[in-house]
Amino acid sequence: KEAAINEDYSTAYDICQRVLSLHKGHEEATELKEVVEMVRDSKVATSAQNWPDAILLMEKALQAYPDSEVLQTGLGRARAELAAQTNLTYAATLLEDIRFNEAREALGTISSNSMYAADAASALERIGKLEMAEAALQRANEAIVNGQDDTAYREVAAGLAAYPGYRK
Repeated sequence: KEAAINEDYSTAYDICQRVLSLHKGHEEATELKEVVEMVRDSKVATSAQNWPDAILLMEKALQAYPDSEVLQTGLGRARAELAAQTNLTYAATLLEDIRFNEAREALGTISSNSMYAADAASALERIGKLEMAEAALQRANEAIVNGQDDTAYREVAAGLAAYPGYRK
């Protein structure tokens, strides 16, 4: 139990295994082994970016060790990453619907230290390019209405050049 309190879960697990090999069904060792397994499984879930499982496992482990800073920090991080992952997915949906301001707002909630920060920055860059393309096409439309065909063609070309993924 002391090893688990000191957050040395590997040692705690080994000690529990030894105790259980000598005293099958030892209640305290069985309970502690289950908590240590939850911590181990939460680390696996975190590595797999399976935030709901990581959160659930850390919450259960915190019931047994509520003062564990490692578990509290891990739980906070898992919750933040789940929110970031959710907002990134939501922003992608908004981008498909050409709802740039709402997508930018969703992406703005993603912390710069999140594992999704680079994806959020890339999506924000894409929004900027899409807005540039949209503005150029609006100017082209105005030029056509005003009979300025040469200006319209230049604006269309500028819009296409700004459009992400466009290749001549």
